[in-house]
Amino acid sequence: MNNTLRDSVPTTYIHDLSVNERYSLFDDRSENLSIPPLFSMLPVYERQLTDSAKFGALGTLLATGMMQTSLVRLPANSTFRKEIARRLHCFNDTAESLYNNLDLSLPVASAQVALSALQALPRSDHLRLRTFNRLQTFFAVMCYLLCAPTASKGSLLAEAICNEAVKNSDSFQLAFECAADSAMNPGVKCHMF
Repeated sequence: MNNTLRDSVPTTYIHDLSVNERYSLFDDRSENLSIPPLFSMLPVYERQLTDSAKFGALGTLLATGMMQTSLVRLPANSTFRKEIARRLHCFNDTAESLYNNLDLSLPVASAQVALSALQALPRSDHLRLRTFNRLQTFFAVMCYLLCAPTASKGSLLAEAICNEAVKNSDSFQLAFECAADSAMNPGVKCHMF
């Protein structure tokens, strides 16, 4: 992140983006979902985009923020919270040991939520991209969202985060015709819901 931008806009959001190197709608300090200042400048929403692109970017951010907001409100000893933690650990356990952070598992798991929301919409062909179908567009934009902020830490980490988000999705396998039991289509997959 550009130091000039970070220093000239002293918001918690810019601070969080600088420290965490990822986009988020969850404000760590207030523990709430919030639309931060300058949000409209981020590459996550454009009115003319296809629904697939909107859900891949903004939808994934909203799903992640809602999951974070919900988790902080659950009692520490809640059975539901323990089950969510167990499922999030599945994403970490299947990762290729390039990261071991549950904060990074939330966006990976919430991509499934955003995809489910997209699939609940009626299919429409307006604004269709020529070379990508609906699912391919969703995954391409979602990977850009998850990979771009961490790319400065190294391409292996950025690639691992994106790969974890998609390799557990049956829809990804359909969209890109991944071979069964390959690295991007493992036999055992993690599911949040």
